[in-house]
Amino acid sequence: MHEIESYIMLLGAIACITAQTFAFKLFNRHYMKNMAIYFFFQILHFGIAALVVLSVNRGFGDVRWETIAFAAVFAAFFIVFFFCYSKAFENGPLSLSSLFNSFSVLVPVVVSFVFWGEDLRVKQYFGLALLLFVFVLSSRTKSGEEGMEKTGISIKWVLFIIPVVLINGFLMVIQKWHQIIMPGEEIGEFLTLVFAFSCAICVGGFFVSRQTLKRREAPALPLIPDKRFLLYVAMAGIATPLGNILLVTLASLIPTVFLFPGNQGGVVILVTVISMLVLKERISWVGKLALVLGIIAIVLLA
Repeated sequence: MHEIESYIMLLGAIACITAQTFAFKLFNRHYMKNMAIYFFFQILHFGIAALVVLSVNRGFGDVRWETIAFAAVFAAFFIVFFFCYSKAFENGPLSLSSLFNSFSVLVPVVVSFVFWGEDLRVKQYFGLALLLFVFVLSSRTKSGEEGMEKTGISIKWVLFIIPVVLINGFLMVIQKWHQIIMPGEEIGEFLTLVFAFSCAICVGGFFVSRQTLKRREAPALPLIPDKRFLLYVAMAGIATPLGNILLVTLASLIPTVFLFPGNQGGVVILVTVISMLVLKERISWVGKLALVLGIIAIVLLA
């Protein structure tokens, strides 16, 4: 494959992850009323994602028990990650939430150093120090959507963004661990199982949530979702698997030292630009400085 085609694929991955981010942001803004609605959205999201991976992978081959186990653990934490990420959108600016989500690379870096004997480079120490500075700087950021400007970051945002960083980092560790055991094997099957298990868990969560709402005599979920709801489902259901497939494919085509910071930095920049233009988020010069320094920290940590 030509180098230019690889970088076009990278742009495609950035676009997919950005589309996924906005699908959840818009769903959270317009529909996130209770957990039943959240689980219903996720059932459709993960169901579509599993079908997309099956289609791209052209079927489902034989799998080892390790792949099944890794996928089951991944799926359970995947659902919690999306919930916390959605709540972070609700309680803080989308641009900073996307930036801090990117800092989750710190988790596999630390795990690789402690358990897999990989050395930390000098630039990664600088990246960690810069990351901590960005967190402090963000606490002084004045930002928010038009007409809803906030000063500083809320405690609720911190309580949700910390699990986002830790869980997303843990998911990266699971993916890496899976590929250490079976390099280049059963990737499509792993992703299909992740989305299928996630869908099954959400089905259970949906019925439990529905029963809870009935006992409280709270308004139930409409049986027929509107077109906008289905649009957000389709955006997430297609963008999530395609973004993952593109990144896995690019891992063998683009040097890691460029792939990760290029992808994460690109997503942060694109999310920030669209947030300011479409969602009318207002970010002070301190917030913009935090975003720039955060992207530099991502590059140093990779």
